[in-house]
Order: sequence, then C-alpha cells, then structure tokens
Amino acid sequence: MNSKPASQSDASDRWCACIVGAGPAGALLAQRLAQSGHRVLLVDKAAFPRPKVCGGCLGGIALGALREAGVEKGYAAQPLTTVSLRGPRAEVKLGLANRQAICRAEFDTALAQSAARTGAEVRTGVRARLNPVQGAFRQVTLEDAHGLATTVRARLVVIAAGLGTSALLPPAERPTIKRRLDSRLGVGATLHDHADSYPPGELTMVSSDEGHGYAGVVRLPDGRLDIAAALSTAAAAELGIVEAVARILRRARAPLPEGLATATWRTAPRLTQRPERLGAERALLLGDAAGYVEPFTGEGIGWALRSAIELAPLAEEAIETWQPDIVERWQRRHRRAVGRQQQRCRMVCNLMGGRSVTPWVLRAITAAPWLAAPVVRSIDPTPATPSVPYVLHR
Repeated sequence: MNSKPASQSDASDRWCACIVGAGPAGALLAQRLAQSGHRVLLVDKAAFPRPKVCGGCLGGIALGALREAGVEKGYAAQPLTTVSLRGPRAEVKLGLANRQAICRAEFDTALAQSAARTGAEVRTGVRARLNPVQGAFRQVTLEDAHGLATTVRARLVVIAAGLGTSALLPPAERPTIKRRLDSRLGVGATLHDHADSYPPGELTMVSSDEGHGYAGVVRLPDGRLDIAAALSTAAAAELGIVEAVARILRRARAPLPEGLATATWRTAPRLTQRPERLGAERALLLGDAAGYVEPFTGEGIGWALRSAIELAPLAEEAIETWQPDIVERWQRRHRRAVGRQQQRCRMVCNLMGGRSVTPWVLRAITAAPWLAAPVVRSIDPTPATPSVPYVLHR
C-alpha cells in the first residue's frame, strides 16, 4: 500500500495534514481531506491487512456514516438479522436490521485503499512520534521497519492510532487519561470453526453472572468466527484469557467454538477511558484515542467513522489557520456527535455487560419481553424494520 517508503522522505517534506493511524477514523478523515484538495499523509505502524480486537460489526451509525462519506464498498459483509443475549438462566433473541458482520482486516484495508484512491499518501509499517511545533508546522518523526527515521512537517497532525495513543504527543503536551476503575481488558480472536452452533446472520452476546465480563460471537462473511470479549482484570489474571472466555460461555450454556484454546488471542488496553483534552497545538485526537467505552452495543466502528466526519470541517479550518480555541471546539463537537452515544452504550453495558445486575435484567425480559425495546434501540438505533423480541426459557 505504500506509495513512498519513509526513508525516502526528507526534512523539507511538508503536508497539510499528517494522520497517524489508518483505522476507520484516520482513513475516512484522510479521504475527506484529500477530496477537498489537501495534501494528506496517512501512516500506520502495522502492515496491512492486519487483525484487530473487534466484534466485527457495523451498525446503523457506521453504515450511515459510510453512505454520507460516499465510501465505495470494497469489503464483504454478512447481514445480521438477530441478536441473542445469553445468560446462565435465559436466552433472549431480538430481531435486528441495518447491521452487518465484517472482517476488520479486510474492512480497514478497503478504507485505506479508498483514501489512497482519492489522493492521500498511505504509508504502512511506519511508527510516528510527534515533536514540538515550529512556526506553522508540527514536526513528526517517522521510523520504518528497518529503523530508518525521517522528519516530516504538517500544518495539522491527527492522532487516530487507538486507545491511549495520546502518548505520541511530547510529554509536556500529553493529556491526563481518565479510566473507569473497573474498566475491562479487550481480547479477541478469529477461529476456523466449522460447527453450526453460531449460524450466519446472528450476533451472540454472552454475559457472565460472576462479574467476569462478556463475550460476543459472530460468524464472518468468509465463514470464520470472530470472538471479542471484555474481561475483568481479575478474571484475566486469575484464569487467563482462554479460560475466562470459556467460563463465560459455559456458564451461559453457549457452545464452545472449535479452536478456542489454540487460537491466537489479541489484546487491547483497558477499554473505558478518555483523555481530559482532545489535543494540543496543531494536534487533535480522533477515534478511540479521543475516548472509548466498552462497546456492548457494537457501535465502536460507528463512533470512529462519525467522529471523522465531524472533525473534517474543523480540520480544514485548522490547516488554513490554527486558532487557540480549536481543541476546545473539537471537544464540544465530539461530545455532541459521539459522547452522548457512548453514554447510552455505557448504560446498556452496565445492565447487560456481565455485572451484578445482568441476571436480573435477563429475567425481567423473559417475564416481560416488551422490556427489551430499550435494548433493541441501543443495539440497533436506526432499524429499517421493526425489531420483534422473543424469549427462549431455559
């Protein structure tokens, strides 16, 4: 995907925007800015395609953002029509619409390629470190896989490299990170499971009754299973990742997928966190770097894409003329566009995400299925057709 290795760039290389992180948020912003005629450099430390800890779902927010941005579909998608909420004593199935299962490696590669087609320069396998501002430019040191480093200058740098990556800023400019005390660890794996226990078109969410967390299982368009879980730090330390996930599934009598024990598990930092400030001079935070909560409702990709669309006009302004209040204005805009959705997700996660109240919520829904309506709206906020809940007693 690289159009020019980092080692061939020189210190006079100037860009309108340098975006660090070629995930959904960074790639979509790069496309928007390139379409507007700006010279954009998009870098990522990983070589693409690359796997990510992710539930592998696009919801209404994500699909709406992709349509609004005019992204050409270059990835496979499996429509999801049902979500199964499982606990130790009940299984609640809800109808879904406007939701798809995707492979993150394929999806992210497609978005980065789309950005490249619009004129952004994409360099993968490149690590970035932000340096202080000099004049009208923020300096960025880029280091390739061979350890060769170079410096570029950009009128605006956007950090969209994931949780906790505000640390790419110089130490004196890094914001304080606020983390929920019981914030969980993200883990994920992709399995070659050939059983029919988890059918295509169904998203399965399994909650623990022991406070260990929850796991989501979905079949991808290529037939593999994607498993993503949010585990308590205590469960991960005491049981290990594999046993903690297996215990959550067993307690809810959910099938154990083939290859669970031998899979390559990926981890993510503690999930619920946010920086106190979304940037510094000529540098803004975007996507997960701007704040994240446990994504029980599966809208993590949607938040990233929505935030990229919201930042684009402000980024263009910052490229033209940096103003001291831009960081504060971005914080307000981000709060309106994404913060409220994350608050709603946090509420649903508290109810359904394997904490002490989860068994009581599932029992209430089995007794009165109409109580599932708020959960449906949270998981599928823009359904194309009405969702019809039904309950399987166990």
